[in-house]
Amino acid sequence: MKTLAIHPGPITHLRTFVTEYSPEQFFFDAIAVSTILAEMGEIDFAGFAFRGWAWVIVLILSVVFLIPNRRRKPIGWSWLVWLPWFVWMFEKTDFNNPTAVQRFFIFSTPVLALWVTQGFREVTIDMLRRSFRLLAVGSVILYLLAAIQDGSRLAMVEWYSIAGIAMTFTLLAVEAMSGFVLNARKGLILFGLYLLILLATESRMPVILLPLLFLLGSRFRQPLLKPALSLFLVVGGLTLFYAEPVQENLFIRGYGSLADAFSFNPEVISLSGRLNAWPQFIHNAEDIWFGDGAASSVEFGNVTFGGWSHPHNEYIRVLIDYGIVGMVLLSIPVVVMLYRLYRSRPDPVADPQRRWFWSTCFFGITAMLLLGISGNVLMYIAYIGNMLFAVIGCYWSSAPESNRCASR
Repeated sequence: MKTLAIHPGPITHLRTFVTEYSPEQFFFDAIAVSTILAEMGEIDFAGFAFRGWAWVIVLILSVVFLIPNRRRKPIGWSWLVWLPWFVWMFEKTDFNNPTAVQRFFIFSTPVLALWVTQGFREVTIDMLRRSFRLLAVGSVILYLLAAIQDGSRLAMVEWYSIAGIAMTFTLLAVEAMSGFVLNARKGLILFGLYLLILLATESRMPVILLPLLFLLGSRFRQPLLKPALSLFLVVGGLTLFYAEPVQENLFIRGYGSLADAFSFNPEVISLSGRLNAWPQFIHNAEDIWFGDGAASSVEFGNVTFGGWSHPHNEYIRVLIDYGIVGMVLLSIPVVVMLYRLYRSRPDPVADPQRRWFWSTCFFGITAMLLLGISGNVLMYIAYIGNMLFAVIGCYWSSAPESNRCASR
């Protein structure tokens, strides 16, 4: 007698989802959702813009997660290398100035997320990639909605933060590039999709750095595939560079050569006034060694450039607000993280899942450092840093010697 297979119904699926949905998955999904909220830019809720809620949500959630985990000591070196920067930030923050206070908490949020995930015990790579998929789907949908409303691929609408979401798509492209070791075809398709969106929105720095990271970080089993794709990127990049829209967007006179592009001449290159503004920010720093205070660059930009509150270069921002001392104190944990990541890189053939983990962390930090040359990475940390630092924290906890994070 033939028996009928009984398939579980939607209630059963829902019950299974709820029972298997872990606090760790909730934390990563909450960061993904907060990043999507940040992309909505100026939409208000309770008198507070969504992009403001983005870092507040992660900040509060991190504190909530840290309290029950306080007896689980995170990896000691992480606390030690970040502590001097936190102390210096506190010292340079005028807590009577709301802008300065906001910056203190914004800059602190990703590091708190890192400390939280260092205490996680049962986290799988599937769990992290699920959160990345949530972030990717939400980001692509928002871009399409904004592009449709704007009637243009640029998606220049008031509620949509095009500058911030460029950083999110950069992180997503890094994750897709890292996924080559797990599924080269899918990773390549996603990488191309994110790069296409960045090209459509004319996000200059991400479009330059992603092919570079691709050449440095992609791994393929087919020996001829990487050189072929590298050649394709070079030819495609040159073709794109000499295309009329890019020439008009990049050069003041509407055309120029590669030599012109690398001249960094403010009379030739159009970078939204950055090349003219940067020397003025540096020249007017009163205390180059110890910094002028957490909101000094904001005040100078508002007065000098009529509301341009960001120098659009995070190295200059840190130099003015926190001085050379602050730059050194912030550089120490970043260099330590990169060094430890480099030393611990796993073999992509022997351990492809952990290689995905490592590549996302290493090249994610590299991308942030490069984006900081012409963007507000620290101020826009909710778009890229919260998710990235949470993944980095889990990478440390998943180190073989700690045995605190499961990998399937």
